[in-house]
Amino acid sequence: MKYINEKLQKQEPFKNSNRQKRGEIIKILINTKKVHSSELAKKLNIKQKNLNKLIKDLERDGLLNISKNKYIEIKSN
Repeated sequence: MKYINEKLQKQEPFKNSNRQKRGEIIKILINTKKVHSSELAKKLNIKQKNLNKLIKDLERDGLLNISKNKYIEIKSN
């Protein structure tokens, strides 16, 4: 048991992390319902390439829908 703390991996810092950006994406979508990916990239001040990875991960996690014309919305059940 004394070695458990040594084996635990530290999480990356939250500020400017993917976790923070993912949370910001969800927050924006809660307030706007639907947004185009280019507009979302501007709001988050990140490159489109980086945003695409984040939204694909959120879609894979079952949280978002991405339309063919790149509109993003929170997935409804």
